[in-house]
Amino acid sequence: MRRVAVHITIAAALVLAVTMRAGAATPPEVRVLGARAVSAERAESILRANGFPGDRAVRALQDEYFRSGRLFAAVSVQMEADSSFTVMVEEGPTARVRRVRVSGASHVAPAVVQRELGLDPGAPFDPSRLTRRIESLLSRYDADGYPFAQVWMDSVAVDPDSAAVDIGFYIVEGSPRDIASVVVEGVRKTKPALVAKISGIEPGTPYRSQVLEDAYLRLVSSGVFTDVGYPTVRMSSGGAGVDAVLRIDEPQRSHSFAAALGYAQS
Repeated sequence: MRRVAVHITIAAALVLAVTMRAGAATPPEVRVLGARAVSAERAESILRANGFPGDRAVRALQDEYFRSGRLFAAVSVQMEADSSFTVMVEEGPTARVRRVRVSGASHVAPAVVQRELGLDPGAPFDPSRLTRRIESLLSRYDADGYPFAQVWMDSVAVDPDSAAVDIGFYIVEGSPRDIASVVVEGVRKTKPALVAKISGIEPGTPYRSQVLEDAYLRLVSSGVFTDVGYPTVRMSSGGAGVDAVLRIDEPQRSHSFAAALGYAQS
């Protein structure tokens, strides 16, 4: 629940319209009062970058407060007699976590998920930090062999009287996968089987994100290719495993490979 109070007088709009028609390059003078969690300088920068005194600028500042956990911040704009603007910010209290529900998690226990997300009861509710924590949790699943895990925030309830937030998550873990095949893209002269051999990825190997990292380092350190994209995985055609996808750019000059240990220029 977010409250935005925006007061821009008709006179302010007329002044802005006349200024735009006159082609004046001088932006309106802005004073930001009441900003603490977001500095006044930062608030003014956000407003100007988003077309102040338009509504979009006020929404952008409101979103900045929301991302920092100030769900109850209110912003109002007043045009002064000298045609300058005063922006008043009422930041309100910091929202804090009250209850968390985690469903669908089994490989990682629900209590561990909550801890990994940094959502202990009483902790500040910081949406931007939560986004990073979710990415970290997905990386953990990927490292453990669950490449298609998903984290959904399926409910958020905000109590404005106590500034408390109740959050619900649904985890789609999927299942651990084996690497069914190695797919090589971007090669024209090099045999895909040789690229796969250099990568060290063996079909039938249980998938772990470390497998892709090791393959990437082997391909880069081989010195054979102009550029190596970071390996990815996709669902195999049968759906039971994953395909490891290697994207390679070859040198412009022609080379012929001499066995698996190196290559010789022709």
